Amino acid sequence: MVIDDGRRFLLRSDEKFDVILMDPLRTTTAYSNNLHSRQFFALAGKHLTPGGVLMVGGVGDSPVIPRTLLEEFRYVRAYPSFSLASQAPLHRNRMRLEHLLNSLPAEVRMVMRALEQEAQEGKALTEATESYPANEDWRPVSEYYLGLQLRQWLEPKGGGCKGPRVLMN
Repeated sequence: MVIDDGRRFLLRSDEKFDVILMDPLRTTTAYSNNLHSRQFFALAGKHLTPGGVLMVGGVGDSPVIPRTLLEEFRYVRAYPSFSLASQAPLHRNRMRLEHLLNSLPAEVRMVMRALEQEAQEGKALTEATESYPANEDWRPVSEYYLGLQLRQWLEPKGGGCKGPRVLMN
């Protein structure tokens, strides 16, 4: 286990990992884009073994992070509070999942099952995030919370626009 600034560590290392777990700053915190950009996800991907998985926590309900992951990874599964990404298919082992869930208290098991039901991947995730830009090192989107909220308010949903059309870069 390595606890360090993720970007700095990966830039200085040639190590490969089966799993990279990230729970960085909230996406709306200043400088969080250093760990939420397409360039960082590409860097993390170079440090994964074949079939390795990147888990990005703390993403909340922002579609920008899954959208950005889709720029660099072939397979992405987005849950309400984290996303998984890999170059290999993300298989679910239903028997193992049931075994783990059954070891939890009933109320926790219920919450975990609900989270699993909310997961999006494949075409559904691509369609849900296609109108959002990817985070870039020099063009952060999610880091600026108020700008992101305004953009989401202005985005046309179902063909109609809630407010004036504004180009935001």
